[in-house]
Amino acid sequence: MSIEHAYRMILTHPDNIFESKLDMAQLAAQMSIAVHSDTGVTLSQEEIVSDVFEVAAEEMNKESPGVAETGLFVSPIMAFLLYADWMVLLGDMLGHPPHPDGDSIYWMTDHPNLKAITRALMRISISCTRIAGNAYKQQNGHHMMEAFLSANQNGESYEQAQIRLSHNSQGLRLVK
Repeated sequence: MSIEHAYRMILTHPDNIFESKLDMAQLAAQMSIAVHSDTGVTLSQEEIVSDVFEVAAEEMNKESPGVAETGLFVSPIMAFLLYADWMVLLGDMLGHPPHPDGDSIYWMTDHPNLKAITRALMRISISCTRIAGNAYKQQNGHHMMEAFLSANQNGESYEQAQIRLSHNSQGLRLVK
């Protein structure tokens, strides 16, 4: 599947990637077709939605309540965050247990059609993440990753690192 075809198939607004959401029902349908083409195994669209997409979102929300979007339309950035979890769950459904090294797609070599879809999904997600990151930097004067790294290095919260970096990028201001 070409990236252009993937945009048209699974994005709600393929001409405006930043405003678009992933149509999870369409993505699940494409994955179902690919799995059947690659292996002859039948996984329904509903099974993929309930046993892969919804389970991964529930797990993320256990760790960080309210973070993961649920439903049939998900932002590409959320897909980026959940991608590895989706691949582990999907691989497990196809008889490939989680890899001890944490490699979530080690089993993909035997699934060329599914691999093409997931590769397109990753490209969409990375593209949206890059656009969002650039917009964030333009608004705040630093990249999101800088705040994340600073928080980890200095032992402060992510929010505190964001505030500190934003103030540093603005320079000195007159205090009244």
